[in-house]
Amino acid sequence: MLLEYSPAYAASIAPAKIIPSPGAPAPEVRELLAQGLNAARGVQSRFIRFQKQATDADRANLWNTGPEYQWFAAYDKTKYNSLKQVFDRIAVILASTRLDVICDDTDKRYAHALPGIWKIHLGIKWIHDTDREERIQTFVHEAAHIAGRSVAKESAWYGPTQAHKEAHKHRPLRPHMALRSADNIGYFAIDLAKNFLSYV
Repeated sequence: MLLEYSPAYAASIAPAKIIPSPGAPAPEVRELLAQGLNAARGVQSRFIRFQKQATDADRANLWNTGPEYQWFAAYDKTKYNSLKQVFDRIAVILASTRLDVICDDTDKRYAHALPGIWKIHLGIKWIHDTDREERIQTFVHEAAHIAGRSVAKESAWYGPTQAHKEAHKHRPLRPHMALRSADNIGYFAIDLAKNFLSYV
């Protein structure tokens, strides 16, 4: 669920170092970061439900009738394990004091991060975006990059509509392509957070 957090609570669960900029005050950025962490933890809760399923066929049914199918196509055990591992990693990254979040109104990009480097750079487009869900999704998306998830031409994947298409377009030849897409990972987390009570 995407709730608003008090500054004190947000700081207690998301203690990253925030470098603010005009238009992106630290308390606001931290609250959105905490929401991203909350979304990642929601996915972890969903996977507890998967683990309680008796058989792989039961897990496949839960996946193929849930939001996982929409974002990552049909179930297989490798996809399940990969998605669980990346969300465990994302939750660690977003909850860490090692993470730096740098707001830079001179950066023309929306946001960016690199594998293995615990820094999320938020550019002018993120700073001025009024879409709260998109701004929250960015933290999960960029943490997925830090965790090593990327696609060669990621700009072609931006947006939920394109992410849905790509999840199913590559299914026959490259069924795990969507698991490498930070967009699919980020939008899946937001979808689950918005509809948490339906899915968990």
